Amino acid sequence: MKKALCGLLFFVLALPFLAFADSPPAKEIRIYQDASYSGSASNLSRNQANLVNTGWNDRISSIQLGSDVLKVIVYEHINYKGKKNTIKGNTNFGGTWWNDKISSLEIYLMPEPPASGTVRFYWDGEYSGSSFEASGVQEDANLVDSGWNDRISSIMIGSAAKVKVCEHINFGGTCKTYQSNVDFSGTWWNDKVSSYRVLPK
Repeated sequence: MKKALCGLLFFVLALPFLAFADSPPAKEIRIYQDASYSGSASNLSRNQANLVNTGWNDRISSIQLGSDVLKVIVYEHINYKGKKNTIKGNTNFGGTWWNDKISSLEIYLMPEPPASGTVRFYWDGEYSGSSFEASGVQEDANLVDSGWNDRISSIMIGSAAKVKVCEHINFGGTCKTYQSNVDFSGTWWNDKVSSYRVLPK
């Protein structure tokens, strides 16, 4: 009987930690009061202009991002003022200037993915700006004609597709094949694609 009561007590005490043992839902983030993703926690799905109203002002020490969250911008003051910091993955603020300094934040989600056999090309990085799609077995050997030459900065790839991109028209120069989403921002490939070929995976 004593063992059973001890086991029950352990289970009840562990509930707050078990509830947050996994990753947050895909379109949400999870904020933690303590570093290393521990302590009190809460899931957020919307921008927060004033964390004072939620009781989380200057109390965030780590953040987890759901799989569909592209980035989070955290701010020193309410209403997105003061210093800001962009995070693109799970972040532990313990031991840094940002520990217990966040008063507002913005959540940016990934766009909805293209159809399984489709590839979507974006003008800007982080899957933003103007875009066009190609699917099945489709190619464009000369993006000069469409106005997209040396303009592609990110690509979203459907689950059943892959894409070959090349530096020059007619599939010349350096080429590379991608099977999952890729953001060229800050890389050599940014604004370098002049021809492409979409194929089934």
